[in-house]
Amino acid sequence: MNNRIIDRVKAHFDAKETKIIEVAEWGEGEESLYIHATPLTLAQKNRLYKMAKDDDLGLMVEALIMKAKDSEGESLFSRSDKPDLMRGCDPDILIRVANAIMGDADDDITPIKKN
Repeated sequence: MNNRIIDRVKAHFDAKETKIIEVAEWGEGEESLYIHATPLTLAQKNRLYKMAKDDDLGLMVEALIMKAKDSEGESLFSRSDKPDLMRGCDPDILIRVANAIMGDADDDITPIKKN
């Protein structure tokens, strides 16, 4: 019986939608950038929450590095981008995008069903 329950628990998580976050400010020309982000796992949330104790804004950058993907599932940012993200980007945009990735409501989020 326990296996059936865990299978349902996992199936529920697997069915969660990928978010598409429009970021007009980071696009090219008239084209917006669209960031795809799958839901955070408990392990990923744990890692981020541990960081929050020391560096709340660094947590935002980590969420972006961890979860921001293109439409093909390729990471948009790497660890080597962290200094530039911390010092060279509009913090209001980064915070808005990171909040959307971490689950906060935002009008620029369009959920899509998994294929």
